[in-house]
Amino acid sequence: MPFLATCPFCPAKFQLSGKKLGASVRCPECGSYFTAVPPEEEMPQAGTPALRALAAKKRAAALAPPVAETTAQESSPAAGADQLDQIPPPPPVIRRADEVTSPIVPPPAAAPIPRWISVWGLAALVLGVGGLFFAAVSPWFLPFRYLTIPFAGLGVLVCVLGFLATLDDRKIRDVIWLFLGGAVSLGVLVVAVFWGHLLNMHWGADFAVPKAFPDEPMQVSVSNPKVGKAVTKAEWIDAGKAAYRQGDVYVKVMEVKIDQAPLEPPLKDKAAMRSLLISLKVANIGQLRTIPYVGQGSGKHPASLKDSQGKMLIVRSFPADSKLLGQTKQAVLRANKQVEDLLVFEIPSAEVRHLDLELPAAAWGGTGTCKLRIPGRMIAVVNPSKG
Repeated sequence: MPFLATCPFCPAKFQLSGKKLGASVRCPECGSYFTAVPPEEEMPQAGTPALRALAAKKRAAALAPPVAETTAQESSPAAGADQLDQIPPPPPVIRRADEVTSPIVPPPAAAPIPRWISVWGLAALVLGVGGLFFAAVSPWFLPFRYLTIPFAGLGVLVCVLGFLATLDDRKIRDVIWLFLGGAVSLGVLVVAVFWGHLLNMHWGADFAVPKAFPDEPMQVSVSNPKVGKAVTKAEWIDAGKAAYRQGDVYVKVMEVKIDQAPLEPPLKDKAAMRSLLISLKVANIGQLRTIPYVGQGSGKHPASLKDSQGKMLIVRSFPADSKLLGQTKQAVLRANKQVEDLLVFEIPSAEVRHLDLELPAAAWGGTGTCKLRIPGRMIAVVNPSKG
């Protein structure tokens, strides 16, 4: 006969068939197992008197506290198999979630370092590249410049320590990585200390460094522009023996010749192209600043030339459709950079002993005039038969 069972673990009630009386069933709501018995108030209606008595007994056994287990065989060895079948199975042990101990899962092991990598060499390489990166971005983030030398120096130190650490068991990979990391770190360190402008043209630009040479005109050696003496404004510099310097600007006469002007396209009349050509080298021999140069091709600061007899030589002009090669209009002279410029004048007479060339210092942002005296022995005549 069906009966109504109540779960002792939750208020769920559900109907079971009479065959489930006294059996261990699972609650469909909370999932707990319990012995299916009807409530006490329904026991008189639950089947025959014997069945009701058995249900009461099973209900009392389910609600009674646990006692020491005794099997039917120990109490009565002669008990039959039919009596064993009437003993209900023990209720399942139900534990709360906090009583269940979760298995300890070990943390995942760290990935091993590849065998072809040397840790010491890789660390030195990363530090060296980091120093190079800080030097490259220092124009936008000025404080990064101060990290270049420490990072490169630390890279060199790590390389030395790695060399000592692998002394007893050094492999080929260690040698390769240590050499690569040490070369990069040491290279960045040396360049940053001695030639910082190679890493960054603005290296040290915010420091107030005194000028190596004053802005006054000086006569310097052709082979060594740092050796020279000051000249007065009226004094001429012998272009065959010395050069001109004003601050970081260095001016030298490279070549003087009488030849055809380098025009593109050339003129049909070759004789009309013959001129006096003076090649100049204008260089920035400083380290900290950039110098703008306005060349003769712009026409803003034209040079003047006078022979030893006091005659002014005229600057040659050519058709507009012909381009004069080798002449500079404008240039930016960065540290240790130079530019060549070409001056084209009419051909002087053969009796001149020297030529006096004056260049406005305003062409490179200076003051005064660069005065160079070109001796007659410097003037070379190319193909005189065509003159």
